[in-house]
Amino acid sequence: MIYLDNAATTITDPEVIDVMATVMNNFFGNPSSLHEAGQDAKTIIEESRKTIAHIVNCEPKEIIFTSGGTEAINLIFYNIGLQPSIKHVITSPIEHPAVLYSLEQYGLAEKTEFLDILPNGTPDLDQLENMLSEMPGAFVALMHVNNECGSMLDVERAGAICKKYNALFFCDTVQAIGKTPVDLHGWNIDFAACSGHKFHGPRGIGFLYKHQKHHFVPQTVGGGQEGGLRSGTENTAAIAALCRALELADERMDETLQRMSEFNKMLVTKLTTGIPDIRFAGDMNNTLPHILSIAVRESDTNFLLTQQLSDHGFAVSSGSACHAGSKTSSLLHLMGMPGFFPLRVSFGKFTTTKEVELFGEILLKMLNE
Repeated sequence: MIYLDNAATTITDPEVIDVMATVMNNFFGNPSSLHEAGQDAKTIIEESRKTIAHIVNCEPKEIIFTSGGTEAINLIFYNIGLQPSIKHVITSPIEHPAVLYSLEQYGLAEKTEFLDILPNGTPDLDQLENMLSEMPGAFVALMHVNNECGSMLDVERAGAICKKYNALFFCDTVQAIGKTPVDLHGWNIDFAACSGHKFHGPRGIGFLYKHQKHHFVPQTVGGGQEGGLRSGTENTAAIAALCRALELADERMDETLQRMSEFNKMLVTKLTTGIPDIRFAGDMNNTLPHILSIAVRESDTNFLLTQQLSDHGFAVSSGSACHAGSKTSSLLHLMGMPGFFPLRVSFGKFTTTKEVELFGEILLKMLNE
């Protein structure tokens, strides 16, 4: 199987697996215990917290370890729903299901306004400023990197607009952290979410970033771990592995981005040469190069492309994995591309040039049949 679905999840780096195994074998104590074994485990957690905070530019106490992005998002929206001072919520219709479903789950749906989506696949920030001028103090929820086409929000501008109108800004950074530089404090972000499995870490571990000026209450209670916000014995090995995965991603980010850009351009060139009128979703100059969204015309035959590609040994997605099974793309419709659905190809650190070339050849053959 040639794996080209890294936006859904990534292959765990062997070096990360080694870290996880080492911690499981040697640092098995309960981090809440006062004996040496417990305190050794506690030290690993806190050192990991410091390292992660340094990479994303925040304070260590602002990192709360969770099972991943979905749990972090739910904890954020749960607390926003408890704040009577939040009269308005502004988001976009292309957010992750964890965001869109949380609006209903936590009593925010009736307060919510949706931004228009521009042809490049990003929310309209001029409209955001106009809305906030009439609804200061709102809660704004926007993703940094779109999980379907890779379009990148101008987070710095969005954060500045929110700060100008005293709005709270949640940025879903799940597809961004570990793949592109993230500056939580510098961008005036109040809350963010991370999943380790998006950058070659293990599944089931991530974190919530919450600026220290905000007070949250827990959804679950117990031993009071993670500053009282996430009770339960911490998964020391997964936390250490998450940290190592992020360190590796950060150390090699420039190199990885260059390789991903080369893969992206290579595939675009091959497909464009073979099918001159082929289309791609988003502004190719403003997308994360790890993701390439090929806009395929809707037809009974094309709807079977992902399965046919799987039969040929390729793992790709039709849009976001969280919307798997859908035959339509709300994103492409909102971007002014009705009648198309996305074939999402996403690269990872273990993707090779030969794999990308072979995929392009097979896809061209299928689309030209």
